[in-house]
Formats: sequence, C-alpha cells, structure tokens
Amino acid sequence: MCRSIAVVTLLYLIAFRTDAQVPTDRRDSLRNTYIKRYPDRFFIWPVLKHRSLSFDVTSDRKADDRLSFSPNNTYSFGIGAYLFDVSAEVSLSIPLDEKSRGRYGSSEARDFSTSLLGTNWSIDVFIQHYESFYLSNPAKAVPSNQSYPLRPDIHLTNFGANGVYVFDRNKFSLWSAYNFSERQLKSRGSAMLAWTVNNVHLTADSVVLSAPYLVRLNTQTNFRDVRYATFSIAPGYSYNLVWRKIFLNVSLAVGPAHHWVYYVGSDGVGHYDIAINSFVDGRLALGYSSDRWFGGITFVSQARTVKFEEITLDTQSQSFRMLIGYRIMEKGFLQKSWRDFVPKGIRRYL
Repeated sequence: MCRSIAVVTLLYLIAFRTDAQVPTDRRDSLRNTYIKRYPDRFFIWPVLKHRSLSFDVTSDRKADDRLSFSPNNTYSFGIGAYLFDVSAEVSLSIPLDEKSRGRYGSSEARDFSTSLLGTNWSIDVFIQHYESFYLSNPAKAVPSNQSYPLRPDIHLTNFGANGVYVFDRNKFSLWSAYNFSERQLKSRGSAMLAWTVNNVHLTADSVVLSAPYLVRLNTQTNFRDVRYATFSIAPGYSYNLVWRKIFLNVSLAVGPAHHWVYYVGSDGVGHYDIAINSFVDGRLALGYSSDRWFGGITFVSQARTVKFEEITLDTQSQSFRMLIGYRIMEKGFLQKSWRDFVPKGIRRYL
C-alpha cells in the first residue's frame, strides 16, 4: 500500500512540474481554446435527484449468489447554487405512496453533501444515514399483494470525503459536466485520480443473516454490527465528447482500498481486522450547456468492498440528478471566491 501511495505521489509531482513549465500566457491561451470559464457569474438551478445507499452480502462458499439490501427512499426536489466557487444543493423528499410502503417498507434517509472546487481538483464532503431496508432479491418471487422481506432495524451510515484530481488542466474540464462551473468547447479526455476517505457503519438489532440466509449463502459467519474506515487512491480516465452545445462525459477510476474493520459476530464478541480490497468510482453525464442556460442528467456510483472471515460486504452509493439552470451576472461581494481568503503564495497552486 505504501508503495502504491509513493507511485501516485510521484505521478502527481511529475504532472505538476510539467504543467508549471508551460509559460503562463501559452497555458491560458490553450485553456481558453478548450474550456470557457464563467468567473463573473453565479448559477442557480432546480434539481430532481435520487440518492441511494445499499449493500450486498456474499459468501466465499457460494460466490455466485448474493443478498442485496436496498432502501425504499424516494426522489427529492430542491434547489442548487454555485457561488464563491462552492457548489451546494438542498432538497426535500417527495412522499412515498402507501402501496410502496406496504411492499417495500418505509426508509428514512438523511443525505448531505457539499463541494469545493479548484482549477483541476475537487473535494466532496458528505454524510449519509439510512434506516430500514428490504431484501430486493429473495429466493422466491414475491406475489404482488405481499411485501418483500423487510429489515426496519438495519441502520447504515456513510460519511467522509471524496476527491478528484485531473492531470490535463489546460484542455479538459470534468466540472463542466457535473456542476457546470465551466464549459468544454472541444472534445477532450484526461487521466485522473479519484480518492476517498470515509467511514461506513452498519448495525442491526439482531444478526443480519437469519437462518434461511445462512443456508442460502452456505456460511456460518454472521454479524450484527460492522464498521470500517477506508482510504483509497484510484487511477482512472475521463472523457468529454462535445457536439456544438451538447456533451457526454464518461469517467471511471478503479484502485486498491485499505480498510480498518471492526465487527460484532453472532457471539456478541468484537473482532478487529485489516483488509485490502477495491474502490470503484464511475460517472456518467449527458446534457446541454450554453453561456446562459445549462441542464442535463448525471449519474455517479461509488462501490467499496470489504471482506471479513467468509463474508464479503459490498456497499454502493449512487446518485442520479436531473437539473436545468441559469447563469447570472455577479455584482458586489458576489464576485468573491473562497480563494480570495487564501494567501497569495498558496493561491497560485489552487
């Protein structure tokens, strides 16, 4: 793991040194050819989105089968804004109908995130807490007048920070596809690094795997409380395909993840473990962007895999957004950026 971090750090320094050797005037001219920024405008947009936090359980003894637990949360509607080079959204859930509650249960979801953007990097801070799940793939088909197997006692929390570093800062803008702070003028791609530092906590009033589930997975390993901290750096690639004012972005990063694991088994005894597994960051965006109006749909999926004893626990965080927005000319204090409060000696690197 230390060797991987050292290699990533070396690549970062090489990329930074290479970019620094390009004369400023030439770099700005090159960037203006491929990317259009809007430093004198702030943006607002209504947004319809769906965020979900789910998990799968598999066993070494029966790797071809899995138990998939999902929440029954709804879409939410709200408003977003990009101001002072900071992006944030606030939304409220659209109520569930009674038929859905009876069949899939009623999940409580609390979800918050905010982003801080640099020229070619971003940091997202988030917290997700979900209560009540249902088994979405039972062994037998569920009749339409019956409910899926419900686990209202399961709580799942995920909090931490994610980030992306894009190597080609002069010709490629990842932010043009996801928060519209910039606009990609010509098709271009770039290597990137995605990273995450987060903590996941899954707890239940009783063991997660009841007797029928143990038989289905052919395992004796059980748990009712699992928490793990993750650190990962994942190399990847992102590409913007542009036709006039329409764009398509596809991004994928895959890398090793270091986990510090604690779990309580069916015996009530706590266990500690360290594991190395995988982290996957996938993104897809399609939309329209002009000097005034912008809009589109985005899909972001992140998956973390951790193993203890015979059990593999896969946690997936997914976000779907549909929005349309408008860029407004800034005046007065609205023209400020968070960078203005950073010392000049440091500001040039941001």
